[in-house]
Amino acid sequence: MAKMNISLQHNTMLTTSKVEMIDKGIEQLYYSLLFSTPAYNTRRDKWTQWLKMGFEVAVREQPRASTALDQLRIETFSDGHKTVISLVNGNDQVLKQYQQLLSEIEGARKSKKDPTASLEAAMSLTSVRDKLIKPMSDSMSRDGLQSEEVADFLEHAQEAISTFASDANLASMEVGGVPANAW
Repeated sequence: MAKMNISLQHNTMLTTSKVEMIDKGIEQLYYSLLFSTPAYNTRRDKWTQWLKMGFEVAVREQPRASTALDQLRIETFSDGHKTVISLVNGNDQVLKQYQQLLSEIEGARKSKKDPTASLEAAMSLTSVRDKLIKPMSDSMSRDGLQSEEVADFLEHAQEAISTFASDANLASMEVGGVPANAW
């Protein structure tokens, strides 16, 4: 069973709605990566089905085009300033790629003090451009999405990245395993 942990340390405690927004952003980036893989090239309705579902935090259903084996389960544990999010199940290769992407986003975030500059640095990463944005755009183009639909997905991807890259309240993010002294 695939599993990836994201450990977030915030300067102040998170509200429930903020934790839910983080979970939704994680989900959106995962499915954006998944649906951009060659395994999903034959599912031409994957993006339009997801678009019809919407991106709201209240939407709890997984995008319908994902196979049962690729569906992600998110387990979130919060203890004040620390939040540990476990991504359970899901596609092993996509989770590996996701782990690398988040690690690079964290590097970009730490390299800048200003949240806007951090987001710009994250969005300009080669990995974000070549492993997320371009494959998403190419896949949506192959599937015949309209330019405004593509723009909607790319906007949500940027919002998800900003959850990690430009949150002034985020002190640190560790991706991979949870340290032994996490709690």
